[in-house]
This record gives sequence, C-alpha cells and structure tokens, in this order.
Amino acid sequence: MAETAVGLFKDTSVSDAVVEALQAHGFTLQDIRVVVEPKSMAVKSSTSTPIEGFVAGLSLDLRSIGATDHEIEAYLEGIRQGRPIVFATGAREQADTAVSVMNQCGAIVLEEYAAPTPLLPGTYTGDAGLQNVVPREIHARAERRGARLFTW
Repeated sequence: MAETAVGLFKDTSVSDAVVEALQAHGFTLQDIRVVVEPKSMAVKSSTSTPIEGFVAGLSLDLRSIGATDHEIEAYLEGIRQGRPIVFATGAREQADTAVSVMNQCGAIVLEEYAAPTPLLPGTYTGDAGLQNVVPREIHARAERRGARLFTW
C-alpha cells in the first residue's frame, strides 16, 4: 500500500529545499512531485479552460489519495495564492520521514487556508452550548503540523 506525504509551502525556494532534503533522506525524483499553479497554459480551442482543467486534475489527484473536500479546498486555495505543494510517495517509514522533513521545512498548516471543518451530521447542537464542539478525531487533525499523510 502506497503512502503519500503532502505539504503546502510558502514559495518555490522552500519547496526546492524540501526536495533536496527529501533526496538526502533517500527519496528519488520519481518519488517526489512539486505542483505550482501554471503561470500560463496553452489554450487548445475557444471553449477550453486550461486553468479549470488544472484545478480539476489536482482535485482528482488529491481525492484519489484520500484527501477530504476540506483538505482539497485548502490545498487549492494555497495554490491560488502562489504556494507550491510537494508530494512524496513511498512505504510507510519513508512517508513518515517525508512528513517530518516537510514539517521541519515549514509546511503550512492547512487550517490557515480553508473554512473550519463542519460538524458531522447528527452532532448535537442544542441548548447546552455545544455548537462549537467537534469530534475528537477532527480536533486532533486540526492540531497537526502542516504536512499530511495519506494512505491509498
């Protein structure tokens, strides 16, 4: 089963440093992918919308490794702001190392870019003042550092 560490970074100089650090930890360039919003894309026809195709493709890639809608929107917002995303794929131990490397290099916390995680359906929001209570699992996720680990 493959695991992928994903981190959002301040700029390409930081993502370049992350790639170098990952390579120093045994990752090959085939294991690493850096995604930035394209500055310009060729238009193939009068009805094509290349940037929408880029966004759709990145969303599909993120969803295929297990990212939630909230995480996908946060990554897309980061990309819109010119922030690169680094993906590093490998076995569990490698992916754990990649998360550590990414966090040491300053992976951005996703919650800075997206709306708060909504309450789960059926969560009590009655008179007891519990409207801001979120399940422990979601709260633990919000306390993590920037890089995320996905198993697919």
